[in-house]
Parts: sequence; structure tokens; C-alpha cells
Amino acid sequence: MRIIGGKAKGRRFVIPAGLQIRPTSDRIRESLFNILPDVQDGRFLDLFAGTGSVGMEALSRGAARAVFVEIERLCIEAIKVHLARFGFNDREECISATAERAVQRLGVRGERFEVIFMDPPYEEGFVRRTLDEIVESNILAEDGIVAVQHSVREKAEEETGRMKLMDERVYGDSVLSFWKWR
Repeated sequence: MRIIGGKAKGRRFVIPAGLQIRPTSDRIRESLFNILPDVQDGRFLDLFAGTGSVGMEALSRGAARAVFVEIERLCIEAIKVHLARFGFNDREECISATAERAVQRLGVRGERFEVIFMDPPYEEGFVRRTLDEIVESNILAEDGIVAVQHSVREKAEEETGRMKLMDERVYGDSVLSFWKWR
């Protein structure tokens, strides 16, 4: 795995042995950033961050800030190592918590993000619950977008709260779904 665009293009990730994660492939990350609006100077939230590759891709492409949320401590440690190696440790925050708890905390702090990306474990019901929490906590900026990577077997809801499904793209066993405020 590597950074595919921006100032850190070509830098490689080292994934610690023993982690049970499913990293977002280079192909899906490239497609994601071709579909998303320009992240330059925006705030980016990487939920279920795993390796943190998507949030670091955003930082490499000029995001002003990225917040990484991951419950697995080894992943958080690996994210911090990569942030330092790639020179991004001045524009980031790492939160070791469940996505639900982190979203609530960010909402209480009044945080707003132009892009929220999440890649939860497939087919475990996290997509709907986390989207509902994003709506409840009001952490998506007015013109923001939520991008979700999920299994093709997990149907995306057309609407959730005040958000509406705008687009879906299929990549093998994975789907990228995009929500915005109605």
C-alpha cells in the first residue's frame, strides 16, 4: 500500500503483523479521491481508520486537518508512526474509541468536517448506526459529503435522517456510497 497522490505520493505503508484489517485498496482510494470534491484546506474524518491510509491520502492532497478514529490500539500506533514518517503529525488527531463514541465527542466539541469517510467491518450493521450518529451529532459541514465503503451485500439506505444517498459505485465486492444533506 502506498500514498497515490499529493505531496507524499509514492510513500509506502508498513502494516504491523497480526492486525486483522482490510485496508482500502489503492484502486478504491484513487476512485474515491477522483469522485470527492477537492479536499484542499478541508477537514477530513477517517472513521474505522484501520491503517489510516485514506485520511493520510487526504493530508497528502492538502487537507488542513484529519481526524483518525480507530478502536484497535495497534492500528492507532501504526497511524501515528506513519503520520510522523510522512510529515503529517502537525495536522492530525488520533482518537482511540468506537466510531459512535468518537462521533458523539466530536459533536459535543462542535467539530464539522467537509468529508467524512468510513470503512466499517462489512455486514455488521455499522453503516446505518454510524450514519444516524453523524446526523444526530451534526458533524458534517453544510456542503459536506459522507463516503462509505461497504459490502455489495449490505444495501445502502436511500435516506437517513436529513441525509440522502447521492451516488454509489461498485468495485468488486465493495461499494462506495455517498451521502449529503438534503
